[in-house]
Amino acid sequence: MKNIKLIPILLIVALMSTATVFSQAKITVKGSDTMVILAQKWAELYMKNNPSATIQVTGGGSGVGITALINGTTDICDASRPMKQTEIEKLKARYNTLGIEIPCARDGVSIFLNDANKISELSLKQISDIYTGKIRNWKEIGGNDAEIRLYGRENSSGTYTYLHDEVVKADYASTVQSLPGTAAVVNAVKKDVNVLVMVALPMLLA
Repeated sequence: MKNIKLIPILLIVALMSTATVFSQAKITVKGSDTMVILAQKWAELYMKNNPSATIQVTGGGSGVGITALINGTTDICDASRPMKQTEIEKLKARYNTLGIEIPCARDGVSIFLNDANKISELSLKQISDIYTGKIRNWKEIGGNDAEIRLYGRENSSGTYTYLHDEVVKADYASTVQSLPGTAAVVNAVKKDVNVLVMVALPMLLA
């Protein structure tokens, strides 16, 4: 399936300067699962060049990372969506700063099907109708007579938020099963011909 849109992925720092963060002996990075592997590679490279530094990278979703940043339990947040106004206000209330947002990649949000599924293209309207439960069987859009099984990210994920706000534009159907990370979503579509999943993959900015 073709990418829906490329959206910025951000590194968000709550402190007044990145120099303050990187002077610490231990640095924590938390947030977008889309960014985990890339952030780990960056951490490995930084620690190789700065042996005294320790960087711990974990995922959990953009919302989880932003909440951790606001609560002071992580130094840096990876996010595949902009901060909400309410989050910005909480960050400012805690640190007296709006934080520093650094665009570092583009996020390709895509819809994927199993290779054995004979559907080769879906319109944005069809994707919306599927994720809201208006279309429930593949035969309604030219596929086999089989129930569409839907998977997606948890509601703390930037991928979940983008697809909800910009494509589906309505509440998800109750049949959408949430999975904790990109790898789990990919494995779901590999195992079942009747699965439809949403996933995001990062590409570095030039």
